[in-house]
Amino acid sequence: MKNSFIVLLFWIISTSLFGQSFQRMAIPKGIYKLSAKGSIKSTKDIAAYCVDFSRAAPTKGVGYSNLLEGSAKVIFEGTNQIKTLKEAIKAGDISIEGTKWASVDAFLNSIDNTQRQFLSELIEIQSKPILNEIRSSPEYLKLNPLEKLQTERLIKVELSLKSFLQKNPEFINDTGNWSQLRLVNHTNNNITVRADKNLQVGTKTENVARSGLDDFDFKNGKYGESQIQERAWIQQTKDDYNRLKRIGEYEGKLPNDSDILNEAKSIFKKFQEKYDIETTGKLNKITEQKIIEIEKKLMDDFIMLDENPNNLNELSEVIEEYQKKYGIALEKTMNSETFQKLTTQKTELRQQLNSTVHNIERNELKDQIEIYKGIKNYSSKGVIANKEFLNNLSADVNYYVSVNGKYAPFQKSNISVKNVDGVEIKSYNTIKYEQDANVHLVTNEDLSIAIETLNKKLDWKYDLEEIAVFPITKNSDTRDLLKQEFGKKWIKTNLKSEKEIAKKLKKSKRKTVLVVGHIEDGFYVEGNFKISIEQLNKYAKEYNLNIFHLGCSSAMDGIGTTASINTLKTVDALISSVKENSNFKDFFLSFSTKGIGPDNLPVDLLVDANTFSNRGYAQFKVYQKGSIAGLATVGGGILLYYLLSDNENDNKE
Repeated sequence: MKNSFIVLLFWIISTSLFGQSFQRMAIPKGIYKLSAKGSIKSTKDIAAYCVDFSRAAPTKGVGYSNLLEGSAKVIFEGTNQIKTLKEAIKAGDISIEGTKWASVDAFLNSIDNTQRQFLSELIEIQSKPILNEIRSSPEYLKLNPLEKLQTERLIKVELSLKSFLQKNPEFINDTGNWSQLRLVNHTNNNITVRADKNLQVGTKTENVARSGLDDFDFKNGKYGESQIQERAWIQQTKDDYNRLKRIGEYEGKLPNDSDILNEAKSIFKKFQEKYDIETTGKLNKITEQKIIEIEKKLMDDFIMLDENPNNLNELSEVIEEYQKKYGIALEKTMNSETFQKLTTQKTELRQQLNSTVHNIERNELKDQIEIYKGIKNYSSKGVIANKEFLNNLSADVNYYVSVNGKYAPFQKSNISVKNVDGVEIKSYNTIKYEQDANVHLVTNEDLSIAIETLNKKLDWKYDLEEIAVFPITKNSDTRDLLKQEFGKKWIKTNLKSEKEIAKKLKKSKRKTVLVVGHIEDGFYVEGNFKISIEQLNKYAKEYNLNIFHLGCSSAMDGIGTTASINTLKTVDALISSVKENSNFKDFFLSFSTKGIGPDNLPVDLLVDANTFSNRGYAQFKVYQKGSIAGLATVGGGILLYYLLSDNENDNKE
């Protein structure tokens, strides 16, 4: 066929482009006799058929040491010894090798008339002297006009091709022989190779057979027949189309036999472009490996999701059972509906796992399942997410975070931030930092690092002598209480301008400061004066301070309180928590249990690793003995600065 021969010719001419990716070859079933080594008949050239027309044909001496499909017996005459062909090849008793074209005639016999005509047109050759001689012969003159035309065309092509190839022997000398292999006997015995089914062989780097050829009607002889070869290629290309359909990479109809070899190029090119493979338009080894990889991945997915309960081996059979189960059209291929259903199952499972185990979204789904099974000490084999697994996952109340290389359980808390009217204004996926307290962490990408960092920072000890209070309020009860408890260790301001606040914060940079105030919409508000939390954070960064905001619903940005609070009760809770504890962890855990919110109930606190930073610790050790570590920062109306002081009086104007 003309179209198919375009592919054939391109393959012949471009053999060198395919490196060592040689064709797999089919050997017809039959009996092959070889004399002992040293004899002329110890080698036998036999008919063979190319399995991969897009790869390089075997050249002389290329070894075909891998039996990919089929089996044969090797009988050693004069002995009782019988081996399988695979055993005999491995033992070096027999080898299978490529050959070169024996002659121009052998090459021409491997292609049919249509292919001869097309090749003749491509190389634009004529043979007028020979044609003139034919036209004058008595046999030619007896033919009718139509017969003369047909005969002339065939003779012209045959003779002109032969003439061209004889004058240009390199054209076939460098071309591998796709229609023949050589059997070689390396033993001192005559041997008989008996194959009851077709064999398929490959070079030492080839491990996978092309399917569907064990019973194909290959013919024996010295060379493979071109018509049979083309039928085999067409059949294989149909199988390739069906493989692409099965894995969801092609949903069209199969082309006609006359077009399929040529049209396959555009189909494979699209596939190669999608998977970033060199776009040759041919089913080369790399492309086939990608198809096999996708097939295996699909099979693994079905097994992983417990969708292959009958342990079927064929992907098409597994797909069929899956389609029956979910009422999808029975096509045995990954059509769009089947693919969508499988994708949805995987997505839902991944979401469940991601909401239970931290930072495993970077892993393959099967690895995510294995991680969770390891955490829960599940003993089931494989990565099957069966019904029991899914039920346990759905019911799990914990969130598992890798802390110092080991997964630790934290209770899922999922906190909402509410305004003074109790209306939710923002929500966070969170975990409880400690089981019996109300301190929570947002489940972000850096949660593992945040917990490890907090564990270290919260262990820092503080000294009451370094703590001062900064009330952003004119409420006399609050100010009197703070003055009573902290004496001179509080910062006095007139709350007239941001400049005044900045000056006080800058001056207090060596102290631990608690800042108390009322918050509305992200601002500390006192009468006509207000300053934003954002601005205070900028001052803290500029003056190397740590800030922790406590106030009504201050956790809008992920750090602070999650509901309205009572300022006096908050101050009282701060005082008692500071005095009752000696490190930040115990301070915050204690403070989170105090009834500072509506109905005298505790208020949830949100924190992260940035809640604490070690700022100024070195300077503090220079000024006085003791240990202090940085500042605690919690949300809305109270700023906690651990600033490391030299006992300077901040109330001095």
